[in-house]
Amino acid sequence: MAAAVGSEERLELNLTPLLDVVLQLIMFFMMCVNFVMDQVDPNVQLPSSVSARELQPKTDIQVIVINMEVVRKDVIGPDGLPKRDPKTGRVERMPITPRTTKVSILTYRQRSEGRMTEEERRNLDPKIVFLVEQATDTDLQNVSEYLLSIGYLPKDNHQRPEPDQIKVLPEGSGMVVAQRFLANIARAIEVTDPKKVTKLEGGRRIIDVPVILRADRDALYGTVVHLIAQCNFEGFKKVDLRATIQQQKPDGG
Repeated sequence: MAAAVGSEERLELNLTPLLDVVLQLIMFFMMCVNFVMDQVDPNVQLPSSVSARELQPKTDIQVIVINMEVVRKDVIGPDGLPKRDPKTGRVERMPITPRTTKVSILTYRQRSEGRMTEEERRNLDPKIVFLVEQATDTDLQNVSEYLLSIGYLPKDNHQRPEPDQIKVLPEGSGMVVAQRFLANIARAIEVTDPKKVTKLEGGRRIIDVPVILRADRDALYGTVVHLIAQCNFEGFKKVDLRATIQQQKPDGG
């Protein structure tokens, strides 16, 4: 009686394509995380809100980020040392006088050859404006010296590409500079990425690029409103305000 001899075959899973995909995903997320971190000012103390919602992960990195940081200094105790919060152990800080707000507007750079001049591209370099509230000439000088001492201002104009990239200005004229920069960004997007712009009647437009406004909890209300109004005027209809989530107390208070 003949017997059939069976053969065992060992199946091995080819992991090469899987490793390829995993590596590409890791590289993609590393690039996205670095981009976001470059735009986030860690010194901005965001307000807290019970109605704030957790951010959903997004892959769209074409955003405009406006950081509004109120410049602070350490609170010095009777012993001459910085005071620390007994609960958190962190150094207590308070806004400087006169109140100074650092406004930095960052955007993704448009690199469309032949559509923008070199001057237009330079106008899109990130700008930083320090808005000094109700400042005299002496106040502006004192604030400039303080910002220089803590490293917010470069010691030499040659350390930055544009001499006027960082300005210390009274709040009124400083706001004009920030508004003009938003207008430059809107025009650049319209020229280099027309698919994101919808033209309306009367010369109005809608720009499909979100704006993230990270306003300090001590920022002046009027300054925040002016920037939001300028964003809407230029066609940026989606402006998100960032806040930390405030945990409700168990009793609902």
